[in-house]
Amino acid sequence: RYASVENVIASLRPEMVREQLILLRTAVEPLRLEVFESRSGSRQNRTLVKYTFELLHGPSGQSQTIVVLGEGMDVGDKSSNKAMTAARKYAMVMAFNIETGNDPDDTSSQQ
Repeated sequence: RYASVENVIASLRPEMVREQLILLRTAVEPLRLEVFESRSGSRQNRTLVKYTFELLHGPSGQSQTIVVLGEGMDVGDKSSNKAMTAARKYAMVMAFNIETGNDPDDTSSQQ
């Protein structure tokens, strides 16, 4: 049960519009950019960034701060884009307590 960022946004957008909620990125802090060689010998770029979002309720002006890490890997120039997409998705997932079926503890890490 994987939930793509497109699925998360599509499922939340109608309710966010109805409730007058907006998710704004308010800060970006680069943490790490590394280039390494994969097992297959290809060059990989890995980007790790800390994002701060504000979930803002328009009528009341109340907001909730959400801080997430975004990590992306790519053989080309898309690792930072992937990190941003992951951060946005998980900010929304965390803000609305959405079950995605993703359990990072179920999968071992390998490099």
